[in-house]
Amino acid sequence: LAVAGVMGGIDSQIGEDTTDIFLESAHFDPVRVSIGGNLLGMVTESRKRFERGTDPTLPGRAADRAAAFMAELAGGEVAPGIVEFVAPGTLERRTITVRKTWIDGLLGVEIPVDQAASILGDLGFDIDEDSREGTWDVAIPPWRPDVIGEAHVAEELARVYGYDEVGSDSSLSGRAPAGPTHRQRFREDLRDALVKLGLYEVMTNSLVERDSLHPFIHDTRPVILANPRSEDQSELRRDLLPGILKVVQHNVRRQMEDVRIFEIGTVHSVESGRAEEEEWVVGALTGARWTEIWSEPQARVDWFDLQGIISALVASLDIDTPNSVPYEGPAVEPGSGGLLLVGEDIELGYSGRLAGWLQHQFNLEEPVWVFGMRLDCMQEHRSGVGRYRGLPRYPASDRDVSVVIAENVPIGKVLDRLRREKRVEQVRLKGEYMGEQIPEGMMGVLLGIRYRDKDKTLSDKDIDVLHTKTVEVLVNEFGARLREESVAGD
Repeated sequence: LAVAGVMGGIDSQIGEDTTDIFLESAHFDPVRVSIGGNLLGMVTESRKRFERGTDPTLPGRAADRAAAFMAELAGGEVAPGIVEFVAPGTLERRTITVRKTWIDGLLGVEIPVDQAASILGDLGFDIDEDSREGTWDVAIPPWRPDVIGEAHVAEELARVYGYDEVGSDSSLSGRAPAGPTHRQRFREDLRDALVKLGLYEVMTNSLVERDSLHPFIHDTRPVILANPRSEDQSELRRDLLPGILKVVQHNVRRQMEDVRIFEIGTVHSVESGRAEEEEWVVGALTGARWTEIWSEPQARVDWFDLQGIISALVASLDIDTPNSVPYEGPAVEPGSGGLLLVGEDIELGYSGRLAGWLQHQFNLEEPVWVFGMRLDCMQEHRSGVGRYRGLPRYPASDRDVSVVIAENVPIGKVLDRLRREKRVEQVRLKGEYMGEQIPEGMMGVLLGIRYRDKDKTLSDKDIDVLHTKTVEVLVNEFGARLREESVAGD
């Protein structure tokens, strides 16, 4: 007729023409109900109730009460007699040996014997009068399947006697360090930095449906729950990005189209047969760059906004400046992705424009710019506490240099190399050009370079020497060809 304790059958259900009812009232074994429900993938209210344990003495009383209600409220007639089956040992009361001195030591307070016996008696626990002094044989009431040991009896005593009566001992506090850990402080610094950059923090569910999306962190095996509450919460998330995109979708559907959000959270995967976890920060930007202004066209967020946030974030946290190399992954649109590297091969994270298939899946029309970074790598390559630098005492001199360079040379790598030169305070990309005057496979690049010496004012001759060396680095190390040169100002 049914899957015992889980789900009834269609042949035994009640319909509009039902007149005769055979009433069943039962107690089911919690372990069997849980196993059966898992094997069939069925999560029901009946299963939840029985697998937590019920009173095995209750079915008889429950059947009588239900039959009485049917007779009183529906005009039914209760047939005489009852068919009863009791599994061997089901109604036997369990007994636990409890040491009164052990409980007093555990709680740190001595509860008077008479009061302790009265508390347990009021809760349905029976104490054998023939128990030895200081040691009790306590019979557990059938409606308390959760009580299986001395500690549970101690908890019942403490609950009724009063937790405020239980003292504390500072000698038991241990040697745990006071205050937040290094990771907690870093997490707060990261959160503060992103909020100051105009992003809002969100928190999404760490439980997701089976085979859910994981475009940022692909090629991983999931951690599957053995006993999920529902089908859409059956595994631990492998990626924060899908949750972030659901938040974007939720806002856009409600005409909140300008979204800047981030989440700091843990992702899970199985590696070499073990469950592993890793903390990430993932963010998304879409919509207008700023609040609508009547006198100016409405600009939309783009690649420069994304890179500006990443640059400002690593600078505010004193993280080693990452290099960005082209990246082709399922999460980002081809040609827009960047793999963030610290050094030559340490992967910090990813950034780029959201791939078209993901935009379509989440019904997003506006471009969405996303980034994700590993917290372990960010914290490991944090320079430490920033140091105060006074205002420069001597003036700087700016020079521009225009070169033709191979199209496949990463400009970020060029900028990082020039910044390592002595007395070079700043290097920035001012423009690039590809057109008729530039050979195929090449591009024109205009760089702005600022020179400064902290101990003296640089003369024109000093600046000429420094600038010549800068040009030599571009020519010798990157194969650049000088196009034109000009002094931008002193």
